[in-house]
Amino acid sequence: MADSREAPALADSTEGTALRYLGPESDPVIIARHPTAARRIAEQHAHVVTRLIDRLASAWPGAVNVEELAAEGRVALRHAALTIDGDQEFGEHAVDVVDRRLRQVLAATEWFRQAMIGRARPLTETWRGLLMGGRRPTDEVLGRRLHLAPAGLADRFLEFATVFAIEPGALLPAGIDAKYAVADIVGGLPSEQQLTIALYFHQELTFAEMARVMGMEPAHAQESFGRAAAGITAEAGLATWRTPQHLTA
Repeated sequence: MADSREAPALADSTEGTALRYLGPESDPVIIARHPTAARRIAEQHAHVVTRLIDRLASAWPGAVNVEELAAEGRVALRHAALTIDGDQEFGEHAVDVVDRRLRQVLAATEWFRQAMIGRARPLTETWRGLLMGGRRPTDEVLGRRLHLAPAGLADRFLEFATVFAIEPGALLPAGIDAKYAVADIVGGLPSEQQLTIALYFHQELTFAEMARVMGMEPAHAQESFGRAAAGITAEAGLATWRTPQHLTA
């Protein structure tokens, strides 16, 4: 059930634009349980908020105030506990309610707008342009085209992972379903990137959990996922998928 209160602003390095809840504000709120009981249930399920935040990023951009984001998640969790009756039903729907709220809040930030328009899309378009020209999107070529040093390119993939996790459809051409694109393209990715996609989408692991499975640091797992996401969104815009033998260095 939607929460109609005004959301506090997330810290932002540019304009600090205040955020508003993007859900429907006219839906009636039906109280399903006593506020004291709802608060207790929400506290018992506080791990849901932490886990969903960890699913969106391990290494967060400095422009995102993770504590305020977590506070928004806890508000959504309490609202779910207050309006959803039955423990089983609550367990089934609380994750969706909190996940939707976290994504809405993040998508409303100036950081997300700038990351999407100014950094994620140029990376996708550069990658796609190289594929269309029959060239491999190596780090050297991408860095040169985007005017990024190796460390800067790694940071770009880290951020891309979070942008893709928040709203994958926004980076894909109109009419292409994210699940379809992932399933159709993932087989052509390097094995490490294929594993990150499988662990994230099929096993629903956090980046920290993925890192433990893969024997690496969480930031490395997030970067690898970002590379996979960039490849998927770039190839999804091609009329036909290019196989490795069509590409040159």
